[in-house]
Amino acid sequence: MVEITGPDNQPFPVVNPAKGKREHGERKIFFGGERLREAVDYYCQAFGSRIVPYDGEVAEVPLAPGEHKYFYYFPEDAESVLIDIHLHRKDGSQTCSGQDLDVSLDGVRLVSLGALIC
Repeated sequence: MVEITGPDNQPFPVVNPAKGKREHGERKIFFGGERLREAVDYYCQAFGSRIVPYDGEVAEVPLAPGEHKYFYYFPEDAESVLIDIHLHRKDGSQTCSGQDLDVSLDGVRLVSLGALIC
């Protein structure tokens, strides 16, 4: 089982440079599937939210030409925030999926839909 944390269940606020920050509570979510796309869909269904690939339109968060990372996270009850998706592996390593949602969850212990850190 892979734990999934995100804007609706992290114990700290997620900052959106364009909109400010949003407060929320913690609720653990676990997923038993094989692909990141399935895990993200599961998380979004649990919280009535959705994600859309980020297009670089926020001036404070530019993307280099050809760069594909970050997502807009649209919660059910608030304005969107920008998120980054990171995979925390059982061996202690961490990788950024960028906008590739077809990544395997093999060896992953935590999927973090969180603050922009890379």
